Amino acid sequence: KPEISFRAEHSITAPTQLPKFINAADHMQLLNDLAAEESKVPYYEQSVIDKTRTGYDPELYADIDWVNAISKTAAYNTRANLNVNGGTDMLRYNLTGAVYSEDGIMKRDKSLSYDTSTGLMRYNLRANVDLNITQTTTMRFSAGGYLQKLHKQANSTETTWDYAFQTPPMVHPAM
Repeated sequence: KPEISFRAEHSITAPTQLPKFINAADHMQLLNDLAAEESKVPYYEQSVIDKTRTGYDPELYADIDWVNAISKTAAYNTRANLNVNGGTDMLRYNLTGAVYSEDGIMKRDKSLSYDTSTGLMRYNLRANVDLNITQTTTMRFSAGGYLQKLHKQANSTETTWDYAFQTPPMVHPAM
């Protein structure tokens, strides 16, 4: 008589902490204050800072939180396993199938026609059969394999984070 077992798990992963950066208007004001301390000409006119602060024209006066623009607040993982065991004194079998799905924390760039988010989908299958040919001889057959689809960005995740951390919020609008 076969024994069937099933197990499913679902989890949510999130970064413990991401850095918070100042907004574009405060960034420009800070650069102007530093220039003033050194008796230099301000980098930005006050009208530009004011238009950025009020969101007058977000494409012309950008204020982008790059960390928020490229990442999600959480990602999801799902794992499911199905096992079937059984047999007789002479023949025993075990069949195992598994599915694993993982969403990454990086968002998809919707301005592109292809998926730039990160994720993984994997399917595993395994079969084991033991056959007692004699009391002292057992023939064992095992086969297994997996199929996996991984999608990710062209750059490493570390490089993408570096760009987000180094790009000032007012350089260009997010697409």
